[in-house]
Amino acid sequence: MQRIEKRAEPPELTQWRNEYRNDPNFGYGLLCGKEAHAAVLRSLLVEQGGICAYTGIAIRDKVGTRTATAHIEHIFPQKHCSPAESVSYDNLLACYPGPNAAAPNFGATFKKDWPSAEERMHFVSPLTQGCEERFKFNKRGEISAARADDQPAKQTILRLGLDSTGLTRLREAAMVPLLKQTNPKQLRSRLNAIERERGTFSEFRFVVRQVLTQRLKQIEGIRKTTK
Repeated sequence: MQRIEKRAEPPELTQWRNEYRNDPNFGYGLLCGKEAHAAVLRSLLVEQGGICAYTGIAIRDKVGTRTATAHIEHIFPQKHCSPAESVSYDNLLACYPGPNAAAPNFGATFKKDWPSAEERMHFVSPLTQGCEERFKFNKRGEISAARADDQPAKQTILRLGLDSTGLTRLREAAMVPLLKQTNPKQLRSRLNAIERERGTFSEFRFVVRQVLTQRLKQIEGIRKTTK
């Protein structure tokens, strides 16, 4: 899960809200199709470095086309939101897949209407401080809760299908070329490059960073014991 730091909402959304706040149909449905909707998606993609907040898959802005790989996701589902919450920028993320794509068995579309208001305490949101550290990945791309007693992390994995076979294989494939490397200097260089990323993030950034760190510790530990 990618930790997201929300920025100011795009001015197009502020303008739209001021224009339509008294409309009887005020809410996300009214926003869809407006320029403000496209502006929100562009803003979210910049905010997230071009990767899906839940899965880490690379996403791009092709609004209104069949090749779009991102849609606007509500952190707390529309079913459980007030009209104002449904268009609150702080409740929106850019997530895989695109609006015209088949829904995979993981991620934003998989969680559907979860969590309800009563279940929010069981959901680890990408806006939560330290959310990345609550999930553990191994070199096979498998995910688990970092702590055995972290029930919200376990529930989030289950509800978002973050342990699905398809997503696990994608994570593993992203790490294969890196884990063939045994030179600690080169591994450290790659890790530093990930830490320095600005603007656009590499796919599965938070996964690769964690596994590379584990790999470095393993290699450096072996070298110490053989000296």
